[in-house]
Amino acid sequence: MLEAEVAALYGRRDAIVFSTGFMANLGVISTLAREDDTIFIDAHCHASIFDACRLSGARIHQFRHNDAGDLARLFTESAVPGPNAMVVVEGVYSVWGDVSDLRGVVAVAKQNDAVVIVDEAHAMGIYGNHGRGIAELQGVEQDIDVIVGTFSKTVGVIGGYAVTTLPA
Repeated sequence: MLEAEVAALYGRRDAIVFSTGFMANLGVISTLAREDDTIFIDAHCHASIFDACRLSGARIHQFRHNDAGDLARLFTESAVPGPNAMVVVEGVYSVWGDVSDLRGVVAVAKQNDAVVIVDEAHAMGIYGNHGRGIAELQGVEQDIDVIVGTFSKTVGVIGGYAVTTLPA
């Protein structure tokens, strides 16, 4: 029932609920990334995201915080084929509270055929017309492959979730 409600909130077909937001990041990233893959991650991402990336066994490249140009540089230098690349960012960064440049990051990721994962833990319920976060606010939801979040911030209960961007 809860998974159906989360999927409906995001207008998506499926959602999965985890015990915590940390477990949502761990479950999603470590499942989607493999040893032959490369993850490009914003330098200011939460520790749970870095932990999940490390546990996946994939190569990890950090790009300068909120810098789509630096992400583009890393793609060029690494020459990673799109199906083997993933970009992971947050909607609102937990340390400084600043908002992600999702438009810029998504444009670079999609130009390189990379999977995009956005953690909306600190934006869900606050940003966007329907409270879905920065991806909704910046109009790039349709270009995000997986949205991860937690209920422990704005909802005030324990648990985390992930939704794919496949429409309902």
